[in-house]
This record gives sequence, C-alpha cells and structure tokens, in this order.
Amino acid sequence: MKTLNMKSLLTLLLCLPVLAWGIQRQVVEIEVRGLTCPFCVYGLSQNLNKVPGVDKAEVDLDARRARIELSPGQTPNIEQFRAIIRDAGFTPGEARVHSEELSP
Repeated sequence: MKTLNMKSLLTLLLCLPVLAWGIQRQVVEIEVRGLTCPFCVYGLSQNLNKVPGVDKAEVDLDARRARIELSPGQTPNIEQFRAIIRDAGFTPGEARVHSEELSP
C-alpha cells in the first residue's frame, strides 16, 4: 500500500507543472508620477502587496510605473490601486490591464 501511495504522490508532483499551463492571471500596469527614490519604491510596493488578491506588486523607479500581478481568478480594481498610489503621496497616471498565462 505504501508503494502505491508513493507512486501516486510522485505522479501528482510530476504533473503539477503541466496542470498549471493555461491558467491566466490579470496584470495591471499603472504609471506613477512623483517617484524620486528607492524608499518611495519600497513603500509603495509594500502597500500594493498588502492588497488581497495581489500575488506580486513591483514598482519601477526608472520606468515610473507599478506592475501588479493578481492571483488567478481575481478581477482588477483599478480605482483601489489608484487610491493606494495617491495615499502614498504619488499621482497615478494611465493604467493598462492585460492577461498573462502562468508558466509552470
């Protein structure tokens, strides 16, 4: 019985990456005006990463934009992200939403 369970577990673990193909997530990119230093980037990134449903948020000082990756099945709330940017002392600009396929 233990051998069968180990084989089943091993098969499942080997198949998990294949099962993840085809899953899509929404990605929001928002222009952020007023970023001047790495501390600004760090603080805003931390605030965006606290939002439920956000898998990963990154703020790029050079590009002056935030990239927010949502968990699969989540719908972006652009106004919520804009409010977080404003509350952090910055000005949100143009926002763009697109889908990305998760890779295993």
